[in-house]
Amino acid sequence: MASASESPSVSPSVSPSPSPSVSPSASPSVSPSASPSRSPSPSPSVSPSPIPAGEVTYTIRKRARMGRIQVVFAAISFGSANDKYPDGGIPLTSASLGLRADPYAVVVMESSATGYMFEWDRSANTIRMLFPTVDGSGGSNVVGVELTKNVSAVASMTLELLVIGP
Repeated sequence: MASASESPSVSPSVSPSPSPSVSPSASPSVSPSASPSRSPSPSPSVSPSPIPAGEVTYTIRKRARMGRIQVVFAAISFGSANDKYPDGGIPLTSASLGLRADPYAVVVMESSATGYMFEWDRSANTIRMLFPTVDGSGGSNVVGVELTKNVSAVASMTLELLVIGP
């Protein structure tokens, strides 16, 4: 009975995920590897540019399988003096995390004391960076304001992630 109860709980979560995960992961994977995106990058290399998916480095720390579900502990590294925050966040590549499709969940476990808040955007499969508080107009603080795309600099940093997926 234990194996029968595990199968129904796994199959509903597996069947809805492949449909949404195929379209978001297909678009970002094709764009960075296509030749048009590489041809403009040599000319603006002097000025800062947004972080592409190809510049995110993955280190798998530990992996465990529970039936059809994988649990992955990984570190991602990104950013440099010339990198700017990309539109929509830091792109994740599911295959680099050892997954067959986009993750079911991503939790940022440690952020190398950067002072930022991090949030996983499920629909875009990106890590969004947020200021914890920002002084708003009139002296009030605004919580969770995202970095400005193509303007905010992203210094070199490493995030420790807990990833659950197919």
